[in-house]
Amino acid sequence: GELVRLRQEAGAAQRQVGAARSAAQASEAAARAAKAAIPSGGEAMAAELANLKRMHTAELAAAMEARSASEVTAVRAQHAAETATQAQAVLRSEMQRERARMAEEAKEYQAALQAGAALQEQLARQIAKMELTPVAALPP
Repeated sequence: GELVRLRQEAGAAQRQVGAARSAAQASEAAARAAKAAIPSGGEAMAAELANLKRMHTAELAAAMEARSASEVTAVRAQHAAETATQAQAVLRSEMQRERARMAEEAKEYQAALQAGAALQEQLARQIAKMELTPVAALPP
């Protein structure tokens, strides 16, 4: 669950980086067009160009921030994957120990069954050797 969420966050951050790049490219193109259109000495156009450059810088900063968030998300996803791998190894080890314990218990149970069967046979032989008195012949 955590790994899936982190992957989704990483994808969203990468899309944000792409969108910020596209916006920055559009801003650059607009700045070049504005620069080409400025007649020498046109102060209003120069101010517009400066404004476009400021926007471009802000968009670049946003793109860098999104990229940083994407990298943090990627590191988190990597950490979650490593943690999951370690948890699987621990679980596998515990399952092996449990299987070994159950196999040992099964051996003990089998040995107890065999001992019980041997005891039953011994009792049957002893009973067969005994001379039994019919119930009717027992003293009152």
